[in-house]
Amino acid sequence: MLKVSFEEVTNSAITCYCIMSKIKIPITITTLFLVLYTISPFVGLPYPFVFASFVTINILTIWMVIRILKDGEPSGKTFGDQWYDDKRP
Repeated sequence: MLKVSFEEVTNSAITCYCIMSKIKIPITITTLFLVLYTISPFVGLPYPFVFASFVTINILTIWMVIRILKDGEPSGKTFGDQWYDDKRP
């Protein structure tokens, strides 16, 4: 039987939370800015603002991807294992 101490579980949870909180910030900022960009033409904002938002959202998306790739945690599953996940052995 596998015995795991409370400290190991707590430390693991804290580490996971810290990694996720690093990733949540870029995802949240990029998503909110994307929603703002999406509704900006319907609100009647001027064209220069919409164009600047278009350029900015591309930069934010690249920043978000870089942060996720650098700070994210790999799943441990391989492409070959997960491709046909519905197939039973």
